[in-house]
Amino acid sequence: MSKYTWCLHCETVHLTKSWEQHGKEKGDTIDAVHGLCPNCVAGGFLDGWRWSELVKYNGYPKEPKIGHEYPLYPTDEQKKLLSS
Repeated sequence: MSKYTWCLHCETVHLTKSWEQHGKEKGDTIDAVHGLCPNCVAGGFLDGWRWSELVKYNGYPKEPKIGHEYPLYPTDEQKKLLSS
């Protein structure tokens, strides 16, 4: 399991533990298992992606800034800014 989870809906990254905790507090049975985004409450089953996958394809830093927005399809300029 990845330490960080990225949200497809709001494109922010949070600790996976935060997703799990938020799902148990605010969601139904499936959310308690897969979690909810702490920022926008998107469900982890479809919208929660392992941060390591974005790092692999977008060149983002292995240790992201929690709550920061990282686009799924960044421009070259965004990649430079977000990877530093």
